[in-house]
Amino acid sequence: MTDILKRCAFGTIIIMFLCVVVLCGNGACEDETVRVLKKGDETTATFVKNYACPVSDDEITEENCILVEYKGKVYNICCDACLKHFKRFPEKFATKANQK
Repeated sequence: MTDILKRCAFGTIIIMFLCVVVLCGNGACEDETVRVLKKGDETTATFVKNYACPVSDDEITEENCILVEYKGKVYNICCDACLKHFKRFPEKFATKANQK
């Protein structure tokens, strides 16, 4: 009987771990302080005016620019893929953008 209980407990732990991995992989663990600005959105944040994407180091152009607000500053991101990475690790990429 105790062997069955141990297996159930172990199985439950594995299932909970997998749920966390799946949820975080789908963006549920993203930092909520990151806000994507759309055309016409107002902000009092300071524009960093980075000309290279802090995620990919690609050049930012007017056509591919995504504005992201994080901790009172607005950063330029080059694409949706980089936006996803920025949302996951905003402190890392904000620091990188501020150094340039």
